[in-house]
Amino acid sequence: MAQLLEDGCWRGDESTEPLSWSVIPAALGLQQLGVQKSGQALPLDPLVGLFQNFGVIVIYARAEVLTVLLPNSEIEPLLTVSPVKMSSVTAYQALKQMLLNANLRPTVANIVCEPVLNTAMANHSPLKNLQECAMTFLDYRLDSLAVRALQPQECRADDMHRLASRLLENAMPLHRNHFLGSH
Repeated sequence: MAQLLEDGCWRGDESTEPLSWSVIPAALGLQQLGVQKSGQALPLDPLVGLFQNFGVIVIYARAEVLTVLLPNSEIEPLLTVSPVKMSSVTAYQALKQMLLNANLRPTVANIVCEPVLNTAMANHSPLKNLQECAMTFLDYRLDSLAVRALQPQECRADDMHRLASRLLENAMPLHRNHFLGSH
């Protein structure tokens, strides 16, 4: 993305047809966007011209990058909590950064590997720990969406559709007047 930002054009951007999926390494480009200070403009403004033929842009980045790129934007970044024991610690650190440094309130996806049959086990899950810490230390009530990693064939896409819909509902339109007409 750093090269695209320098060149200012995307190969094949003369076409008006929507483009299919593309994956662009963006770590250096996101860093460049984060350090640019140009008046009232949001750091993501330079992406408007580069990706105008794309319907959706997904930015995969660490919390500290998102806090610089999306301050007070009302967008809800995705924060995942896996069943791994330390997941609640790293998720809490990211949540704290997003809430305190940029006023970002993430959508939390709780990755569930198997049904929890034991209520004692459910009370000590990484998500439960994260919810308790968020309430105790940040005075923030955390809701989450469950995403089952292992699903029956007939239900395989239900969780992902629900998550994708939630993310799209809370996405930021990428145009020059970011918040005109958005909810």
